[in-house]
Amino acid sequence: MTWKNWITEQYLQWRRDKPGRAGSAASYAREIGFDPQILSNWMNRGSTPREMETIQKLAAYFGPVIYDVLDIPQVDYVSLDKLPSEFGSNLKTAILEIASELNKYSIDPESSEAEEISRAILNKRLLTVKKVNNSG
Repeated sequence: MTWKNWITEQYLQWRRDKPGRAGSAASYAREIGFDPQILSNWMNRGSTPREMETIQKLAAYFGPVIYDVLDIPQVDYVSLDKLPSEFGSNLKTAILEIASELNKYSIDPESSEAEEISRAILNKRLLTVKKVNNSG
């Protein structure tokens, strides 16, 4: 199922029990935490979310199914929970950001370009942890 079809189906299911304007697409957009125009673009134009923050927001609302719908690999975070919280959090964010970037530009994960992107994102995220620790 395409993203466009999936998000439209989610909206239609949500709307079934809503009377009148309470079941509007704008109300649904606000319910899931997005601007109504963004939802309209997804449902009517077929645009697909690719930004990491958007995907994380969708996953927070819909759960991990969003990764399957968007064809983005899920990350097993269990092992990251054994790290100090700052590192675990930054690594989770970095992994999602890498997956999002590779998916967004259809980059082969085994390519040298993917390696460069991965290194840059990991360096940025780990540097953030280092700066926070040095300032504290």
